[in-house]
Amino acid sequence: LYHDCERAWKYRYHDRLVKVSQGRNPAMASGTAVHYVVEHQTTERPGEMLRPDDARALATECLNDEFRNLEYPDAEKTKSQVEKYLPGVVRAVGKIPEDVWAQSWHVEWDLDTTLYTPTSGDEGVHLIGRPDLWTMNDGVLEVLDVKTTKTDPMTYMLWFPQIRYYAMMLQDMYPEAVVQYRYLCVPTTGDKPAPQSPAWIFTPKQVRRAREEVERLLSRMDPEMTEMRALRRCDWCEFKTLCTLDITGGDPMSLAKEEFATRLSREEREKQVYEN
Repeated sequence: LYHDCERAWKYRYHDRLVKVSQGRNPAMASGTAVHYVVEHQTTERPGEMLRPDDARALATECLNDEFRNLEYPDAEKTKSQVEKYLPGVVRAVGKIPEDVWAQSWHVEWDLDTTLYTPTSGDEGVHLIGRPDLWTMNDGVLEVLDVKTTKTDPMTYMLWFPQIRYYAMMLQDMYPEAVVQYRYLCVPTTGDKPAPQSPAWIFTPKQVRRAREEVERLLSRMDPEMTEMRALRRCDWCEFKTLCTLDITGGDPMSLAKEEFATRLSREEREKQVYEN
């Protein structure tokens, strides 16, 4: 996120702002449902083909949870939203290639490693990541990230650094493995098969380049010195209203107190789970 927009990074990870929802965004809810189906199938039935009835039942379960408003319950509205977006989720899941279901994956596992940079000192920098899926077979480690979009996966491969950072962390954790990575883009619209991109090998040159890029980002990460960056992603950024107010001369943090809550830190969440 810092790579995309320093200001959005500050709001989400330093200030830990989370929007007080006025209703779930349908695109986000559909994406969450696709991931839920994939994660459930690959966790509970690894190596088995996904049955259409199971896909529909899992997607329904997730969409019900996504669209249910606990503060203002409206069963009929929830039902109508689920019925509207369920076909798209089922369509997207149906476009996932059979070879994905045939493999056994590590699903949503936290990656945890330390990066030592010229400025990090002896303790290094603690890196945490959570790729969608990864697996190891005969010394080849593959990372797979699922996107609910009609964008060609090659676009993600070329221009989005997220999965390269996951590959870098896994290469640190398994230095003897050959790491490869790919994006899987499955749109909720249209009936044509989703375009596929072959996995890319994470070459030594790419490893060095990814480490150098992360080191540059780390050296600049200062919450007091963050600039907003106007991008296409601003249209769906959760902090758009804050930046709009800033641009027009207002005080974004006054609005933040009304529209956002403060999310617990990772340490606070872990303490809460431990206590429970």
